[in-house]
Amino acid sequence: MEAAGDRFAIPQLAVVELVRARANSEHRIERIKDTAVLRLRNKLLPLIHLKKLLKIDDGAASDPENGFIVVTQVGSQTFGIVVDGVFHTEEIVVKPMSTSCGTSTCSRAIRSWAMARSS
Repeated sequence: MEAAGDRFAIPQLAVVELVRARANSEHRIERIKDTAVLRLRNKLLPLIHLKKLLKIDDGAASDPENGFIVVTQVGSQTFGIVVDGVFHTEEIVVKPMSTSCGTSTCSRAIRSWAMARSS
């Protein structure tokens, strides 16, 4: 999936379905007390905007009533992640960083980058 020009991956097991929300369709984004929710088959799902969650912004205006939503289930909780785009599925392998990198300059650089990116 994509948000603010960056690509992100999500485990396929967590994805229930992908939805394209539009203002006048069966699947639409609504607001309840300033909180975005997805009306999906007469159920309301809370929404998380990936750009807001990660505090990234590409300067592009987003349409609050239209978007791509990754409906996700974690444990017993079902919610939607609003993203800018969805790519095809593919298998990737995520490996942990080596233990030699854990206490090195590499690790400190990664933490510094992540902290700078979040502020």
